[in-house]
Amino acid sequence: DNACAVNPNNANYVVVGGLDIWGSNDGGTTLHQRTQWTSGVTSSNFAHADVHVLIYGPLGLYALSDGGIFFSPNNGTSWQQSKNSKLSTMLFVGGDAAPDFSYVIGGAQDNGINRALENDKSFKQTHGGDGGRCFISQSDGQSVYSTYIQASLQKSGDYGNSWNTGGNPNDPYNVIPTDCPC
Repeated sequence: DNACAVNPNNANYVVVGGLDIWGSNDGGTTLHQRTQWTSGVTSSNFAHADVHVLIYGPLGLYALSDGGIFFSPNNGTSWQQSKNSKLSTMLFVGGDAAPDFSYVIGGAQDNGINRALENDKSFKQTHGGDGGRCFISQSDGQSVYSTYIQASLQKSGDYGNSWNTGGNPNDPYNVIPTDCPC
């Protein structure tokens, strides 16, 4: 998650990336934050966290991250997500199907928990963060469990529409259910 690029037309303009992208117009002496990965996908300063590559092309600056490809026409001052349309870049680490196959749900590395309904072939994110292994209760079809960072367990009681993330060892959502083959 470390990237660096120098503008080929101005060696004083340097960009570096990790979780966010930072830019300098004095050769790297000072850096100014150019993205905020927690700002939301519709924000002009959003680029997904975990930047692996920064590269200048003929039209501007590209950032390649765990969330796809982002583009800035102005040295990182603002960002566009449009380069991600029609890209299938999610890495699913685990998933499951409802007993009647009305939906499937899966955890995607660094791209949350995603669900596709039977009649909709595209996945929609229902919870952010790092998605993990998922399990749908085969007895009721509406209880969904997913692992998360630091060995925590999340539960949804409404087909994966909303999630309780636990965090408290006494929280009933932070225990492994008896019907989970985890």
